[in-house]
Amino acid sequence: MSAVNDTGLPLIPDNIGIIAGPVIIGINVNWGLLGVAVVQLYIYHLSAPKDGKLIKTMVYVLGALEFIQSVLASVDSYHWFAAGFGNMKTLDDPYISAFDSPFLGGIIALMVQLFFCHRIWILHRSYIIVTVVAAMSFTQAAGAMAVGIQGHIGGSLALIPKHLVAEILWLAGSALADTLIAITMTYTLLKSRNNMLPASNKLILKIVRLIIETNTLTASIALLALICVLAFPDKPTLSVPVAYTFGKLYTNTFLAALNNRLLLQQRKTLISFSGGTTNAASQVPSGQRQDLGSPVAESYDLGVRMHTEVYTYADNTQEPHSASKYENSLNNA
Repeated sequence: MSAVNDTGLPLIPDNIGIIAGPVIIGINVNWGLLGVAVVQLYIYHLSAPKDGKLIKTMVYVLGALEFIQSVLASVDSYHWFAAGFGNMKTLDDPYISAFDSPFLGGIIALMVQLFFCHRIWILHRSYIIVTVVAAMSFTQAAGAMAVGIQGHIGGSLALIPKHLVAEILWLAGSALADTLIAITMTYTLLKSRNNMLPASNKLILKIVRLIIETNTLTASIALLALICVLAFPDKPTLSVPVAYTFGKLYTNTFLAALNNRLLLQQRKTLISFSGGTTNAASQVPSGQRQDLGSPVAESYDLGVRMHTEVYTYADNTQEPHSASKYENSLNNA
């Protein structure tokens, strides 16, 4: 950047695509993920009117933070590519990106990870696991905020590689926290399958698949960004797309988990029979069943389909299995 043009500004380098491209991609993807979040927010608003105040507050606070973050990202884009068009000094200026990308993204990720910690506690009741996940969550948040603060003080995107320790804490902490969340919840839910009805087992598998998909996505993105930071220290903007989209990924993961209750409510035990010889309640072992609703029968040309809601209990402890706990962890938050 020592060479200058006739106006005294640094010449545009040949690798301008590597410098500016990731920034543009990150901001555009950020807005795309905001659109997904808005749709999920609308679904939540329609399907969860009876949620507790805490969970509702968290949903709408996250929605507000995401909207603010996208607006600030657009302000960054205008500063770099409109007001400062062709000026490499302006393109190197962090402007407000230090706040609206890593700093705010780390806080959003922390909120969502602590939500999953709460669900792990309800399902597993393990102080050790919850403490470890919470510690990783606070570590990544501290690292993200440190990256933002150092970037603002440094005043140059080219100095991002000098914040290596903070970036490692941020990205590695996120990946570890999400991996632990996925492993713990998957193990707990699968462990409960042995004493459940076949229909409930299918429901558990759907829940497990959603948990693995969402938490693996965020962990993989964090790991990919960490690899870029370590493998390409001379290309600091490669990690910018992650900084701009990380919070959106966590918010969409959180909303997907809440809206998944629609699946839990719709996947009731449906028992089909012909001739009226099959008793729905008889499929639950004696002493382990409790019918909490009147059967609703509908007649068809080829037979009768009975819709029965069944809750199972084990060893007379009146302790619901993990499928019920999973839903209660959402409803009672």
